Amino acid sequence: MCPSLLIGIPTLNESGNIERLVNSLLCTEINHDMLIVDDCSSDGSEVFLRSMAEDRKLTLISRSLRSGVGSAHKQMIDYAQIQQYDFLLTMDADGTHRVEDISKFFQSEFQFDILIGSRFMSGAELIGWHKLRELTTKIAHFINGIATGQKIDCTSGFRLYNLRKRDFSVFIGKFADDYRFFYQSTYWSIRNGYRIEQIPVSLRERGEGKSKMGVRYGWKLSLQMTVDSLLFFCKRISRPRRYL
Repeated sequence: MCPSLLIGIPTLNESGNIERLVNSLLCTEINHDMLIVDDCSSDGSEVFLRSMAEDRKLTLISRSLRSGVGSAHKQMIDYAQIQQYDFLLTMDADGTHRVEDISKFFQSEFQFDILIGSRFMSGAELIGWHKLRELTTKIAHFINGIATGQKIDCTSGFRLYNLRKRDFSVFIGKFADDYRFFYQSTYWSIRNGYRIEQIPVSLRERGEGKSKMGVRYGWKLSLQMTVDSLLFFCKRISRPRRYL
């Protein structure tokens, strides 16, 4: 019996990108279902998603408030576990994560708990990114490397969760509802002995539309990540790793 796969995608006003992504996913040879968690989009994309949700391969959860990308990922994990999928693959709706990279996630022996699509391994590439965005992303990766002592792409949302091997219910109520979810969940997983592996992926600049992360919020998030990273580093060097 083939393992069951759910591809989870959070959306917020991605009308210029989500239709292209969904159609591309429907054309892939990998057997999967889709879950879209939409945070009250006001650009008309929800209309398309509702029409596509008539297909049994796509489920839409439409939320009445902008609850955050981390909250969406936690809801996707919860849904995937309740529906008893074997794997959950999460990816962005803005066109940065390439559908053609999905097959790379399924070329391993599935001994991992979390498999992360990394932008910083040999063979990875940032395609068409603005120099400032590329610089800030690399600085974040450097800070995470100091915190963890490992070269893990802690802020990547392109991830495959091995639901056959681990129960990720603890993620649902434990971490932030915004972008901090990614590095917080990675830090916690490292400290609790989860097996994290990585594969190189190529990320394009986003398709149409603008990033949801404004300059002000970006600086605030960077500061918070620096503080969280320092705290994690202090815990890592002062106390032994704790396993569940």
